[in-house]
Amino acid sequence: VDLSHLLLWSGLIDYKTDLWRLVAEAQGAGGKLNIQGVGNVDINYTNIIWAARAEVYPGWPLKIVAAEFGWAKGDDPNTASLEGQVINFNPAYNIDNLLFKNMIPNIYQTETSVENAYYARVWGTVKLIDELSFTPQVLVAFNGSTNISVPGVGGGAETVNVGTYLGTEVEGTLTWHMYPGVNFDLIGGIVFPGNSLDQMLEAQANATLANNDIANEGTNYNSTPWTVQGRLMIFIDQFFK
Repeated sequence: VDLSHLLLWSGLIDYKTDLWRLVAEAQGAGGKLNIQGVGNVDINYTNIIWAARAEVYPGWPLKIVAAEFGWAKGDDPNTASLEGQVINFNPAYNIDNLLFKNMIPNIYQTETSVENAYYARVWGTVKLIDELSFTPQVLVAFNGSTNISVPGVGGGAETVNVGTYLGTEVEGTLTWHMYPGVNFDLIGGIVFPGNSLDQMLEAQANATLANNDIANEGTNYNSTPWTVQGRLMIFIDQFFK
């Protein structure tokens, strides 16, 4: 792959006061890729990902209230050029603990976070006592492009037409501040799938069954994914001051 004619750009705006903060970041790509055996592939300058967040710090017991909107441009695999999905959200950017952290990367078989989607989320952190705080979050997500490419039968790719609404995720994190620099999180989350997520999971299941020579009598995804996780976080810099 020849990347000599590919242009990448990024920008960041961050403004913060004692009471509130506004931050936004965008990245984009465009130009041409020369792929051996294929030739030049046009990378449209519509390959853009961005996110914007507003935070407010009301004071005790509310440490923070925040709202965020993000977008990762999707690609239509039926077109010769690439309108999106050349760049995606870095997997290190965790906006949740189930849908975009685990389910979407598994469907696309990529290491990413937000891909071919746009979302809105709101959350806040309430301090219950000095050692305990609670962070509830609601996230609503939609597909960018409704023509998607997923792993298909025989290891190739399959184009599937799906709906727009991915689903809604409700999440809660209880944090125990065990020691300065040491936190334990108990995380619970549930995804209420939209018709789009149902279709994507069914397409993935059909391909998995076929690739493993398992008889397929028709898959029907009708479930409500959920997660309960424990996480110990140690901030090493606290111990070297």
